[in-house]
Formats: sequence, structure tokens, C-alpha cells
Amino acid sequence: TSEFQLELPAGVHRLRLAPPDATAPGAFRFVALGDIQTGLPEVGEVFAAMNRVEGARFVVFMGDLTERAELEEYAMAQQQLESLQLPFYATLGNHELWEDPDRFFSRFGRASFHFAYRDVAFTFADSGDAGLDPVVEDWVDDWLDEGKAQVHIFLSHFPPIDPAGTRDGSYRSHRDGHRLV
Repeated sequence: TSEFQLELPAGVHRLRLAPPDATAPGAFRFVALGDIQTGLPEVGEVFAAMNRVEGARFVVFMGDLTERAELEEYAMAQQQLESLQLPFYATLGNHELWEDPDRFFSRFGRASFHFAYRDVAFTFADSGDAGLDPVVEDWVDDWLDEGKAQVHIFLSHFPPIDPAGTRDGSYRSHRDGHRLV
């Protein structure tokens, strides 16, 4: 964890924390992962393989880090993540909602957020309860609009629409899923 103290004059200020090559043109790699809850004790092997992906800049995680959101599971996840040498950006899954979601937020921050790396926009949307909160929908609308001129990767635990057409593999409301798409 890093801590920064800034003394700023009155007014609006914009702070950008990013690696030096965040706006450099060119291809890059990232690693995508989700649903590791039952494999948590052995996920260190997966993280070791991720560390060996040549040119990988970060990991995107789409939820279900834990099985039941128990404190012991979060402790194990934290221990396993210490071996990961790449930045880890995560949204939560339905399994993180079995207990107080602050257990996730206190470790990983917001579950809905947006950033750009090079010419690619990344939007993470909390769909852990199989839908989007109306506030998150507004954020997503803004983020999608902001990134419409670039490649845009949308990440959520549940896909808005299940290609097989079953409810259990998508948002709880087909109407909401179709509206988002």
C-alpha cells in the first residue's frame, strides 16, 4: 500500500497515477481471470504462470475470488496475491455478496470503475447480484460514452446476456441485459 500526501491550492485538480507507458502507442498484453473461489488454495500456481506471460501489464479479474466471502478466504486470497507480480484490477462476484461486501471493498476498492491504458478503455461493472444498480448504470453510460472512440473492454461477473439463453448465466433481467448491450 502506498500513501501520498498532497497540499493543493483551492480549485479543481486532476491526479493521474499510471505507469510511464500508459499512453504510449502499441500493443500490450493483459491477463483475464475469474471464478477462482474453489481453487483458491492452489491459485498460486496460476499466478506464477501469469507472472511468466511475456509483456503482460496487469490482470483483470471478474469476480468470485471467494466461495463464501469468509475472512479466512480473503486472508488466503491476500496471501496468494502476494506472489502475483502484476497489478490486479477486480470487480466482485456473487460469492463476495454472501457476507458484508465491505470485506471486498476494504481490500480492493470500488467494484465499478473505469480506466484507460494506451488506446484501450476498461470498464468494470459490479454485477455480483446479477444486474447493475441504477447508479452504476449511469456511470457505465458515461464511461462507455467517454471511451466510444477507442477499443472498449467491458468486464462484469455476469454477462448481460447469456448466449445460450438461460437466466442463470446472465443478468436477472433480460430487459436490463439487452438495454445495456
